[in-house]
Amino acid sequence: VNPYTIGAFLVGSLTLLIVGVLIFGGGQFFKKQSEYVIYFDGTLNGLNVGAPVTLKGVRIGAVKEISQELDQKFTRLAKPVVIEIDPSVVLDSSGNPFEAATSLKARQKNTTRLIAAGLRAQLQTQSLLTGLLYIECNFFPDQPAILRGINYKGLPELPSIPTTVDQIKNTAEEMFTRFRKLPIEAIVNN
Repeated sequence: VNPYTIGAFLVGSLTLLIVGVLIFGGGQFFKKQSEYVIYFDGTLNGLNVGAPVTLKGVRIGAVKEISQELDQKFTRLAKPVVIEIDPSVVLDSSGNPFEAATSLKARQKNTTRLIAAGLRAQLQTQSLLTGLLYIECNFFPDQPAILRGINYKGLPELPSIPTTVDQIKNTAEEMFTRFRKLPIEAIVNN
């Protein structure tokens, strides 16, 4: 047994392993990803790490982290969802991919411009059978941008809007509340 032969075999094997990971990894190691945080009011049951993030139906990223934050007074529970967006998927008018903002200040400026244009995130059902959710980003300029203002790992925050089901539920509850306030006995007596 020659130690140099064993060493050369190990070095060659490690080199092949690293090259294989880089080739078959899809080049994900060298892509510049932009991270953002979103806070949702509703339940996150069905949203998993790795769930798609889409912009008008086109996948632009994925959910990276889901966690819960409880403030020191135990009065408020926040559910930050960190998403990664691949800016090379979104093209500008000349067909070139957007360059990822390298500094936090540049990302904050871009985020402010997108929010002013009406960008909002909303949970959508990926599958009715499994109940899996994904995040759909779209432009809703008529919806107010509600930001929590919580500094979560220094990430820029994107606003969220309730799901369609939550909006219907809130409208129904509001209607029932108004109905209960009607003076039904006085109307019947008249």
